Amino acid sequence: MEFKNAVILEDIKLGSFNTADNKIVNEDKDWTKYLPVNEIQASRYFDTWNCVAFSALNCIEIYFKYLIANGLISKENIDWLKGKKYWYNGEVNFSDRFIGVKSGTVVGTGNSGSNVRNAIIEHGLIPEQMFPLSSEDKYVEGYYSETTEEMDELGKEFLKRFNINGEGIWLNPDMLKYSPMQVYVLAWYINDLGQYYNPKTTVNHAVTKIREYEKQIFDHYDPYIKTLVADYYYHPSGYQYTVNEIINYMNTEQFLKDNDLLFVRNTKTGQFGRIMQEQLMVIETKDRGTLMLMDEAVRTNGRGLSEEEWNKLPKTNF
Repeated sequence: MEFKNAVILEDIKLGSFNTADNKIVNEDKDWTKYLPVNEIQASRYFDTWNCVAFSALNCIEIYFKYLIANGLISKENIDWLKGKKYWYNGEVNFSDRFIGVKSGTVVGTGNSGSNVRNAIIEHGLIPEQMFPLSSEDKYVEGYYSETTEEMDELGKEFLKRFNINGEGIWLNPDMLKYSPMQVYVLAWYINDLGQYYNPKTTVNHAVTKIREYEKQIFDHYDPYIKTLVADYYYHPSGYQYTVNEIINYMNTEQFLKDNDLLFVRNTKTGQFGRIMQEQLMVIETKDRGTLMLMDEAVRTNGRGLSEEEWNKLPKTNF
């Protein structure tokens, strides 16, 4: 089965070899145990052409599920997510339709990774329940109806609590150590072994790469998990998403306890520090060798902090 093209490939500003956070979180490069609910990108009557939004939000939902499973989101924000109905059947689920509207997805054309990334960062995310796709929806024009003021305000509130980072990167063997990956494929050709292949070295569909072994991807058409041939052709770049809680909406004392020995960097000033003894130890040095080591430490086991977050933490010069 061959789909019409639903991906606009653009000249994206590619980031580093890894991702902007540069924090290894999954050495196994296998995200299958954190998969979100299966969601098809079509009703019984029409296709949404919204694969770029669906795959981007699958990446983010997987990352959220990883954070929650590993106790890396505070109780305050868990309670907020549940209270605002982001939480459904035991896990977080975001509205693909909301981002499809905000990013300007066009029926018959699709969208680009950068449009979707920019919409997520600008407008935030709202619950799937608030703006869903129903299997009974009959007209695609209604799917792309205007969002409400209530939706827009909740998206902004979400951004006050969570920082979503999305970056275009070259595909590389280590990318899945950092997060799942939005990749572009050709949908869909299948061989006698039940494996999918790309006979044309072109792409027309966006999905989520979840596992290096067996080239597995997570799709929004059944079967949702697909195994690709070993030499499958992907577009050489894609988008990678990571999530960080914003400290202002956390219990600061709990953050310090949960992140003991975490390396941090002030994203405004470039100042380095490390969480130790329930405070931020600020590194005071101009030695270039030390600064290089600190940069590597943040990339390997750390995160950036905004100026506001940095100022909120108790500090000692180290």
